Amino acid sequence: MNKFEEMDPTCKVMVPTANVNLTLRVLIFSSIFSLLCMTVTCFNEDQSVLLQFKAHITSNPLNVWPYNWSSATSVCHWTGISCGINGRVTALNLPNMNLYGTILPSLGKLSLLSVLNMSGNSFHGLLPSELANLQRLELMDLSHNELSGGIPPWFGSLTKLQDLSLYDNNFTGSISPYLFNMINLETMDFSHNFLQGSLPHEIGNLPKLKILRLRYNKLSNPIPAAIYNVSSLEVADFMLNNFSGSISRNIGNLTKLREIYVAQTACEIPRETGNLSNLQIFDGRNASLTGHIPASIFDISSLRYILLGRNNLSGTLPIDICSNQSRLEALYLAQNQLNGEIPSGLGGCRKLQNLDFSINRFSGQIPRSIGNLTGLKELYLGDNELKEHSFLSSLMNCRILRHLSIESTTYGGVLPASIGNLSASLQYFYAESSRLKGNIPMEIGNLSRSIALFLANNDLVGPIPSLGRLQQLEGLGLYGNKLQGSIPNDLCELKMLYDLSLHSNLLDGSLPACFDNLTSLRYLSLGSNKLSSNIPSTLWRLSNMLQVDLSSNFFSGPLPLDVRNLKVVISMDISRNRLSGNLPSTINGDLNGLTYLSFAENALQGHIPESFSQLTSLEFLDLSRNNISGVIPKSMEALSHLKYLNVSFNRLEGQIPTGGPFRNLSAELFEWNKALCGVPQLQNRETPLPLATWRRISYHQLRVATDGFSESSLIGAGNFGSVYKGTLSDAITVAVKVFNLHIDGAFRSFDSECEVMQSIRHRNLVKIISSCSNEDFKALILEFMPNGSLEKWLYSRTSTLNILQRLDIMIDVASALEYLHHGLQTPVIHLLGEGETMKQTMTMATIGYMAPEYGTSGIVSTEGDVCSFGILLMEMLTRNKPTDEMFTSEMSLKDFLKESLFHSVTKVIDATISRKG
Repeated sequence: MNKFEEMDPTCKVMVPTANVNLTLRVLIFSSIFSLLCMTVTCFNEDQSVLLQFKAHITSNPLNVWPYNWSSATSVCHWTGISCGINGRVTALNLPNMNLYGTILPSLGKLSLLSVLNMSGNSFHGLLPSELANLQRLELMDLSHNELSGGIPPWFGSLTKLQDLSLYDNNFTGSISPYLFNMINLETMDFSHNFLQGSLPHEIGNLPKLKILRLRYNKLSNPIPAAIYNVSSLEVADFMLNNFSGSISRNIGNLTKLREIYVAQTACEIPRETGNLSNLQIFDGRNASLTGHIPASIFDISSLRYILLGRNNLSGTLPIDICSNQSRLEALYLAQNQLNGEIPSGLGGCRKLQNLDFSINRFSGQIPRSIGNLTGLKELYLGDNELKEHSFLSSLMNCRILRHLSIESTTYGGVLPASIGNLSASLQYFYAESSRLKGNIPMEIGNLSRSIALFLANNDLVGPIPSLGRLQQLEGLGLYGNKLQGSIPNDLCELKMLYDLSLHSNLLDGSLPACFDNLTSLRYLSLGSNKLSSNIPSTLWRLSNMLQVDLSSNFFSGPLPLDVRNLKVVISMDISRNRLSGNLPSTINGDLNGLTYLSFAENALQGHIPESFSQLTSLEFLDLSRNNISGVIPKSMEALSHLKYLNVSFNRLEGQIPTGGPFRNLSAELFEWNKALCGVPQLQNRETPLPLATWRRISYHQLRVATDGFSESSLIGAGNFGSVYKGTLSDAITVAVKVFNLHIDGAFRSFDSECEVMQSIRHRNLVKIISSCSNEDFKALILEFMPNGSLEKWLYSRTSTLNILQRLDIMIDVASALEYLHHGLQTPVIHLLGEGETMKQTMTMATIGYMAPEYGTSGIVSTEGDVCSFGILLMEMLTRNKPTDEMFTSEMSLKDFLKESLFHSVTKVIDATISRKG
């Protein structure tokens, strides 16, 4: 072998050296050329896929795609695109661009893609199975879209995936066990969807899982025990599902856990929770937790937030609650059944910013040590049995306190002058119904940053102090006290004041003429005082006022013509005063939003102005007990929304109009006039029975009328009996409520309803026609309502209520409730109970609607009625019954709607509202 030859060790062939070099060059060039061709081909395919994706977007209202998403520009320079060194697309980032369309299957051809982020758009439809080809994917974020269908099992094949977020979509069905083959997964966020079924025990196969978020789904059954084997877990969120079972004592194994959001499981908190030495957030709000709070929780020094409000926790708190809490910022224990004294050791939580112990059973004195919490921003102690102490004085060190609430306690003390020391910070002070006594200290006028100041329903006396320096004040509620003296003129300096409520006091003197300076005022309530003199004409310059209540005072003189300036007023009540002169003709169509108007019990005279017929939104008009003469204008038949018109006890004469709303008005609303004729009839086409007509009806007549109380006549059933439709011998249709005397309390309920219903007179309450009672049978005969129940209309498949109809119904129910609570000598409660100063009926004590205090302790109150009314409002807006199977002890209709307010309220509001307009 000579120097020009060398041996190829592979094939053992003698090859000339020069030929070897040439061959290598050809091979290298060929390989590079092939690689370049393949790269160019893939590059072009990536570009083609993305251009196809862009063309498939059906809506791009923000016009987010700039000119560079075109074939004339390198794909690697496009907005939202990242490429590797080989020019292939590795990341597609298009978050929050308001894009609308579906996700194309061809995106699965981007084979080198490691990041796919299309969150915050409006993509809809199913996820294409071709995305399973993205085997290099490490992050997929499709949150905040409208994707639907099941979560595909093929996700389990993406073994390199580390972060998967499908938050806030419309995914349904169960979670497939195959998903948990993603062995590198660190974050799984499926919250805010509609997933059902169990959480598979295969979740224990994810050894690197750090963050698991499943909040706001419909997952059920116990949380699998395997979850407690995932030692890498740092965040676990199970809230707002339908999980059952208890919290395992093995929770103490998750020592890396930083945040836990407890599922609604109606169980106790295991003491092993105290082993979570890295825990920063313990959120068990509204989880139906029971039992005591383990003392071991307060030994976790890393805790920053303890949020256990709205549960059934009981027992006391440890005295040394803060001995290990050097980092605690929020302690929220509201709405439980905790008792005993508030621990004096609270002062040791030096970083505490938010403290909420409201609505519990804490008693005793409020510890002065709370004053050591110099970083405190919000303090809620209301609705407890706490007593007066020098507590408020101790708060002088809380220089950044913004929100202070001690309402509905048995505080019973005086407001100290030191309250003025919080002038640099305090914005919201709520102390209603706290048995406060004595004078309001003048130092309260130093709270220059106040936004809301409510000291209503106490025993405060003396004058209203100077408040002119409270330039940021928006709400002032001093009603329901015994305040005396005149309304101070410096209130006129509160240019931000939005709500001024001083009713139900002993204030006298005249109304300040400078009130026209309150240009932000929307709600003015001065009723039930001793105010006198003329109503200043300057008051009517407040053209943006929505509600005006000057009722039950001693105002005199005529109503000025300037009342027409209240262009947006909704409610005006000047009843029970000493006004004289004529009704102003300037109350006309300019006040096109006015729904409630009362001039009752004054000394007004003259005619009813024709201009009243222009009040097209008017629903309530009370002119009773004046000296009004003349006729009722026939033009008022055009008031199509009018539901109540009272002109009784005047000097009217002539024919009562018969058209429009007059068809539905009752006789007593026109009584005691000079010479009115043509008494209107009941609002009931099937029963033309004059209102307030009492008649004797026997058991035999009722039996015949209801066909022997047959099932075909049954129209409803309640706790104390059944209601039948009946037709009397004179063809009058009635509703017969028959009491079940075998139920305890039925006799009492019958007697209560007889007493109450014979005395009530309200347009929105069913009238009683008669009763039938003997030893074995008790029934009430009521006005029959032919249009059926609200339930029938709300859940009908053929007819729906639009938003205006629902608002009308809500207002009607509220008006009736207000009458029962405040329009009678003795308030009527719509719930079952016994009381010395209130009457109750058994109409509304229904599971799902009753107030919490009634269900737990049997407490009956007007507030409970209002709570039931609030639940009804939520039902009407969402078209979801509070007793629906989706609502359990873990989540109520209220919680469901409250959670949605922070996310997507449109998803829970009844869709038929928007369709019907």
